[in-house]
Amino acid sequence: MSELAHYLVESYTKAVTVEFPNLFDTVEALLQNPNPEIENLIAVGLFEDIQNIASHSDFGAAPFRQLLGPRSLLLWEEVDARMKRAAAWAARNKPRWWQFCDIAVVLMPNGR
Repeated sequence: MSELAHYLVESYTKAVTVEFPNLFDTVEALLQNPNPEIENLIAVGLFEDIQNIASHSDFGAAPFRQLLGPRSLLLWEEVDARMKRAAAWAARNKPRWWQFCDIAVVLMPNGR
């Protein structure tokens, strides 16, 4: 799924999006029959990767969000909310520089 996400973001960069409607329609169709394994594969394997990869581009993930059906959009929003919570947690729990100094002293007590 990661390769597909990379392909989609790269294709969008090149303005090659003719396949996008069919692909996202298929994803929406798969989500119509509740199946936790399929939902997880799409959420973590596709949507999270698209959001992650596209976040490093000028356009971000917004263009992909526009292509989603109603069920896909709910799943996309859940993934987005999880990623925002994880980023906020990481920002709050970032190790301070002096914590690394303590580790260095333990690992290299003589400075070598």
